[in-house]
Amino acid sequence: MNRLKYSLILTLGFASITFGQTSLKLPKSIAKNWVSIPALDFKLDGMQGNDSVNFIKTCYKVKIQAFFVFNKEVTNYEYRTFVNETKNSSMLPDTNSWNTDFEMAFNDPLRQYYFCHPKYGEYPVVGVSQTQAMAYCQWLQDKLNKRLSQSENKDYICVVSLPTDKQWESVYFYSYLNDEKYTHFAWLIENKLLKTKDKYNLNYGMDLTKEGVGIFDYMKDGAMYPAGYKKYKPTKHGIYNLLGNVAEWTLSPAYNFTDSSKVFFNKDTKQIISYYRCNGKEFYDTTKSYDYYNNPYNLKSVYEKDGYFAAKGGSWCHSTFYLQPEVSLFCKPNEQHSFIGFRPVMTFVKK
Repeated sequence: MNRLKYSLILTLGFASITFGQTSLKLPKSIAKNWVSIPALDFKLDGMQGNDSVNFIKTCYKVKIQAFFVFNKEVTNYEYRTFVNETKNSSMLPDTNSWNTDFEMAFNDPLRQYYFCHPKYGEYPVVGVSQTQAMAYCQWLQDKLNKRLSQSENKDYICVVSLPTDKQWESVYFYSYLNDEKYTHFAWLIENKLLKTKDKYNLNYGMDLTKEGVGIFDYMKDGAMYPAGYKKYKPTKHGIYNLLGNVAEWTLSPAYNFTDSSKVFFNKDTKQIISYYRCNGKEFYDTTKSYDYYNNPYNLKSVYEKDGYFAAKGGSWCHSTFYLQPEVSLFCKPNEQHSFIGFRPVMTFVKK
């Protein structure tokens, strides 16, 4: 494991130096499942709503260089191949997370069969920590570089890793917003994302009425739990399940990006008043009254030193709030959950 940790550190450091060098055309032996994301410069308009951690509304610009992204979340079959080839039992997912995440639900059949049964081979792997996902990326990088060395592009090497939060957000922008006149998530989700006519396009946890009332019907979108990656149509660029299905690990720390002391609770009006920054200017925002968020103790201050990392995109058990690109799940790198998986990204550098 010491060697593995050392190689992962080298890979991540190298990726930061070579970030964005993807002008190389992928050889056929590598091109399967990878989608090219061009260099982008765009603005995200800020999240709508609050939860106990994501309570700071932000508006910020993202500038990113080009890279490649895996067109789907890594599947059980792909992850089983990794575990079998490395013969490293410490890389096995925590199948018991199906029970520990939902103590009041009967998920024991999923604990027994979801990872190992052939029926679920094309379903996203879950119950893997950020550390395990990084180990998979290292293994995949080694395999791809071996193929690359046997191709006409043998003067290049590839670097495979988890995405940063900005890379993940740029995949979102490229997939859903790049060609649209309106860039705010509220317009997007109401008009395009959740469903087309009577057919749902995403696997998420609960539907919301226009009044913000939750309708707890996990089967309404056609999937009670994670779905096989082909159940829902991909984006026009061929990317499956970027939003919903399972949340996805990133390399980026998750914390409140502004001064959490500037979040206030008005006991008289039962409202949260939160400070946020947009294009260099400071604003105060007053949210609607929600029973849960009216308790100031539920506003959790999280700092970078606390060691949380961001998982993006929401999942089969999360509401539409978590489908927003600015919103993250806050998880420690060794946490394993039945609603978190991952998809790699890749860049190239000349030897």
